[in-house]
Amino acid sequence: MSKKKLEKEESVIVDVDSDVTSVSTTNVVNDAVDVGGDVGGEEKPKKSKKKVSEVALLGQISDLEDALSKAKDAVESASADNERLADELGVSVSENKSLRKELTKLKQDFKRVQGDNRANSALVDTLDCELARQKTRNKELMDSIANLQDGMRTKDKAISAKEAHIASLDAELSRYKCMSFFGRLKFLFSGYKEQ
Repeated sequence: MSKKKLEKEESVIVDVDSDVTSVSTTNVVNDAVDVGGDVGGEEKPKKSKKKVSEVALLGQISDLEDALSKAKDAVESASADNERLADELGVSVSENKSLRKELTKLKQDFKRVQGDNRANSALVDTLDCELARQKTRNKELMDSIANLQDGMRTKDKAISAKEAHIASLDAELSRYKCMSFFGRLKFLFSGYKEQ
């Protein structure tokens, strides 16, 4: 008597790399034929040997365990990389906050410097106008001094002329005092004439 036994097995293939883990399954149907009968009225004893499909399944399980171990290693490596990147990101975020604070401070300093610059520009304009006024006033004063000096020179000449006239009058007065009575009468009517 023969019977046909169908066995359905599931085979799993795992590909592992550092980025993607994929699993695919295939169905395998094995035909196992057991031949049994009454040959000579005796039953054939059952042999206890592993079937080819079981050996293949054990090989696949071993391969899966290796793949799982590799996948775990890859996950651990990715997790370590993730932690390292998270630490670097935290440092970068902290540096970014610090740089933003410094940028805000620099912007405030720049605005303050701009305000100071505008104030200084206004002060320079004011001082420039004041300097122009002082220069104009100085020129006016210099012109006034020059006019006064000219007036003083003119007055000095007039004073010199008057002093010369006074000196001549003093000389005449001295001569008049030295004159006799007759000479004084003569001088009164005809003026003094040098002899």
